[in-house]
Amino acid sequence: MSNDPTENVSLETSFVRVDDQPDPSLLVRTMDQTSQWPAIIALRAFEAGQLELSPGQRALDVGCGRGEVACAMAARVGPQGRVAGVDVSEAMLADARERAAAAGVEVEFRIGDCLALTDDDASYDAVRSERVLQWIPEDEAAIAELVRVLRPGGRLGLIDTDWRTFAIDLPDHEAATAVGRAMVATRGLPAAVGGRLVNLCRAAGLLDVQVRPETHVWTRWDPDADIAPSGFFPLHEVTHQFVEAGVLT
Repeated sequence: MSNDPTENVSLETSFVRVDDQPDPSLLVRTMDQTSQWPAIIALRAFEAGQLELSPGQRALDVGCGRGEVACAMAARVGPQGRVAGVDVSEAMLADARERAAAAGVEVEFRIGDCLALTDDDASYDAVRSERVLQWIPEDEAAIAELVRVLRPGGRLGLIDTDWRTFAIDLPDHEAATAVGRAMVATRGLPAAVGGRLVNLCRAAGLLDVQVRPETHVWTRWDPDADIAPSGFFPLHEVTHQFVEAGVLT
């Protein structure tokens, strides 16, 4: 039996079944790294401006992960408001609860399914979901569920990835292109959801859709020191999965 915590970290299901991974803390740390990407910081700032939370309002973070955004929303709505954070991972939620306690804010963190939220219709003034839809084949159903719990006139924030834009620089151009194709082939249709959000939102009946695109760029990586560039999947494991899926030799 291997003691490598990165072994069997699935490119398809890792953040769907965090608690079933050999070392859930690896994915918790990955979320910490991605939250520091300039692109994510910019997107979250844009989203906060669009959601326009104010004291006394109610907000929901679906796929809240480590809870940093939920805690920030709780600070905005104040003690008269309410913020809930939903995630499929107890490991993520445990980290989120510690963060809320340290920040001195009240957030209701709970296990939940974005396709079947337990909240009543029209429960929230604002709902957000970040990098969740890329793991869910039923993207239309998920967005419909987020809209269901949003009050009339409320605001929905969606941040997600389009892995069709993934590109790397290798000396072998054909190999670099093949890796990009393999990423999308292995992830399937959800991999492209970031580029589909506008039309998905329009199909869900949402009005006044605002868009902010951002690109994250890795400029360095030492393969002898780190399993992957900051916030990315363990590359040796990903490469094996590409080969097993028959998309790379």
